[in-house]
Amino acid sequence: MRLEAGEVLRVRAEGRGARRHHFEEGSGTSVATLEVARGGAAIFREGEDAFFLERGKGWIRSYFQMWDAEREWLGASYRWSPWRRRIVVHVANGTYNLVPSAKLGRGFRLVDARGDVVLELRPERAFSRTWRLTPLRRIEPAVVALVFFLARRHAFESLLPGGRAIPARRT
Repeated sequence: MRLEAGEVLRVRAEGRGARRHHFEEGSGTSVATLEVARGGAAIFREGEDAFFLERGKGWIRSYFQMWDAEREWLGASYRWSPWRRRIVVHVANGTYNLVPSAKLGRGFRLVDARGDVVLELRPERAFSRTWRLTPLRRIEPAVVALVFFLARRHAFESLLPGGRAIPARRT
């Protein structure tokens, strides 16, 4: 799965409790799946590649780490406070902010260090279980998996508009 600018990727939830999500291209073919376990861990499978998301230890809210099959670190996320709606996402090629959409309703934007929006995530309808991911720049599948996992966990926290895009800083 290669996400280029302008392509739309649909993520359709399957089953009760939305434990499995299918990433579908425009033609409706499934290109990847995200399986979420009850304990907060998840597995993202794209072809023969598998990425593992697990909750980090500690008190920091939204602290998740992503690993590949060889236990090589791919990324992490954290949010210092439940009152701050910005989630910082660190991956090998940079730092991003995941902030609520500028419009009213559920949805998020992924913002890079320059303040440019890289990816938009929104449900298709108000209470839909199908999400629409629109990349505005080329983005790696591992980043998309981590960001969608976080957006899914915090979907109702994004009901109110998020305001302007805040550039991500490297910490």
